[in-house]
Amino acid sequence: MIPVEKLPAVLSGIWAGYSFRNKLSHTPGGNLHVLQMKDLEEHYTAIGSSLTCIRFDTMPEKFLLQAGDVLFLAKGANNYATAYTPVLPHVVPASAFFILRPNVQKIDPGYLAWYINQAPVQHYLKTHAAGKHTPNINKDVIERITLPVPPLAQQQAIATIDRLRREETRLLRTIQERRAELIARQLLTVVSTTHPV
Repeated sequence: MIPVEKLPAVLSGIWAGYSFRNKLSHTPGGNLHVLQMKDLEEHYTAIGSSLTCIRFDTMPEKFLLQAGDVLFLAKGANNYATAYTPVLPHVVPASAFFILRPNVQKIDPGYLAWYINQAPVQHYLKTHAAGKHTPNINKDVIERITLPVPPLAQQQAIATIDRLRREETRLLRTIQERRAELIARQLLTVVSTTHPV
């Protein structure tokens, strides 16, 4: 029998991202990279590498992302999670996110993100979102998520399969895009040859 736990039981902490008071503008040579909603890719489950760079000298340490943190998008209609793999130094998520810091003795970050993104949890989140115009998931709603906690080896296997599935999806999309471009070029060549401009 696989044990079922409430989310806080498998985390070492959960808190909202940093709330910036002013509009962010890119500062070349800054010391922090800010992760915003616009930086998410792959249907809100992957992080891009073109983050806004700013100068900010008083950022509390807890807001700096660590490898293995799980980011949960709490604002808007797409409340997905992604396990953080560092792509840039000193990354801070904005307040649209919650930082879930897994207890890696209990939960694999990739497994946790995968499970949050599955239909049962997504349905739960949609039915408990606050706000009519811009849905928002509160911290207490996140903390009431329950999840099966199989042995770590099984969690890691599930996370690996999910990662490979997402990589396959990206590759297939790239192949389709390049094939469409190739066909379009060939067809344009035909018409250009037949009817020169």
